[in-house]
Amino acid sequence: MEQRLLQRGIELMEGNRRVLLIFTDRGRGVVTLENLAFTGQFRATRAEALARLAEYYYERHEYADAALFYAGQLDPALAGLGYEDQASFRLGMCAVQRVDTKRLNGTLLLQGLDQFRAYLREFPDGLHYAEAVSESEHLRELYGNYQLMLADYYERIGNLEGERLHLRIASGEEIAGERELAPYLQGTVAAETAAARLAALPPDAVEAP
Repeated sequence: MEQRLLQRGIELMEGNRRVLLIFTDRGRGVVTLENLAFTGQFRATRAEALARLAEYYYERHEYADAALFYAGQLDPALAGLGYEDQASFRLGMCAVQRVDTKRLNGTLLLQGLDQFRAYLREFPDGLHYAEAVSESEHLRELYGNYQLMLADYYERIGNLEGERLHLRIASGEEIAGERELAPYLQGTVAAETAAARLAALPPDAVEAP
């Protein structure tokens, strides 16, 4: 029964089944697959429904929705069904695709970086390993630029310590409260730029405790 519902949902969502032989009803197909994804009795059916929905939304450039279904495929209850490699990589790509380089969002950049780090750790021989490395490097530079942008803001308002803090983060320095960011930023072009700017700043007047 579930397999028949799955197939019907796929056909409707992809526009291959028509209502009254004329009209497509993709919405009904999506709802059918969502019901199977979240309430299906069989792991294989649930996993395929999630995979189909994730790809459907990704191809429509609806990356926030796609991310929900890729994340669903990583549920430990569905492990071993062969979807993890693609889902883990695409979850990172959903963050990449939502990045606006003119208005950088630090939270979104870190989401992508964290997910690619997880992918590279868990799938050292993964199908998308090389691409994940490349995308991760790109996000590292963007996150460094994000920290430089924050430093620029503090420079404009005359807050030297705020500028210094974000330059230190951008340089990859391991500072209290931000140590987990250092590996993402060390060795980037942004880190070199930040280090040069730091060297040009007046000495830090705050005495060490």
